[in-house]
Amino acid sequence: MPSDVSELHANNAVNRLLVRMLPGVSHDNGGKMVKNKKGSKAQLIDRNLKRRVQLQELDVTKLKKKQSKIKRREVRNQKRNLEHLEQLARLKVFEKHKKRGNLTEEELTHLNEIVELNHQKAKSWEMDEENKEDLFHLQKYILKGTVGDSGRSRSNKRRERTKNFNERKGASASVTRRYPGLTPGLAPVDMSDEEESSEEEREEL
Repeated sequence: MPSDVSELHANNAVNRLLVRMLPGVSHDNGGKMVKNKKGSKAQLIDRNLKRRVQLQELDVTKLKKKQSKIKRREVRNQKRNLEHLEQLARLKVFEKHKKRGNLTEEELTHLNEIVELNHQKAKSWEMDEENKEDLFHLQKYILKGTVGDSGRSRSNKRRERTKNFNERKGASASVTRRYPGLTPGLAPVDMSDEEESSEEEREEL
């Protein structure tokens, strides 16, 4: 009997030692050693693997979005450069027409639209400095010549109207000087008497 008690105490001591040293192992009321279910470690590994896969998919999604954004930016830049080249080509045509003196009203209107459009676009997107400078000088040159021609035309018309007005005013003043103090169209009293005397002398003769 004492040997059984000693063996039981020894088993309990070993079990307590194993529990402290091996957390995954426990014992029942009868003192027999049992292992915890291995599911906890397997589930932990599975969750870690799934989390890693999710992070990798998230990184792939971010990378695709970034690449798509870069591609859209490149497409926009190409479109803007193409529009800029088309504008330069049209402005070159306008410049030739201006030199030949056959710049139409439609072309002038379109030119003004291009100037206004570029003014607005310059605020929203960057243009190559060299191209921007070329476009600015070309627009300035064409607008300067066009405005100068139209200004000279208006000035000539204004001088012509002033000249006609002065001529009419001078003619009116000469009539007034010819018959001072009288309503235009009426002869002076002295001149009427002289004409009557002359007629009487001719009748007597």
